Amino acid sequence: NSLVGSTASDGVGSSVTALSNGAYVVASQYWDNGTATDAGAVTWITGTMAFGGAVSAANSLVGSTANDQVGSRGITALTNGAYVVRSTSWDNGAVTDAGAVTW
Repeated sequence: NSLVGSTASDGVGSSVTALSNGAYVVASQYWDNGTATDAGAVTWITGTMAFGGAVSAANSLVGSTANDQVGSRGITALTNGAYVVRSTSWDNGAVTDAGAVTW
């Protein structure tokens, strides 16, 4: 079972947050989304099934522009098994570093 990056310096697993339901969330703030370097990604993984593969837009919450660094300000586990992702460098269209909180 491995979650891996696909380019140099993706930094997969810069933080891991355990959830109360047995799942966990992996932040990879320097993950590259194609040509968008350091777009960042947050991947939810069930704690009950095997998982293996590369971080991708298909299995993760990802940034879409360079330096979005999704998940860079941390993940907060909630008591109900959900979680909140803080991404202060996320760009909202032409608004640079507008930030986002995602749940």
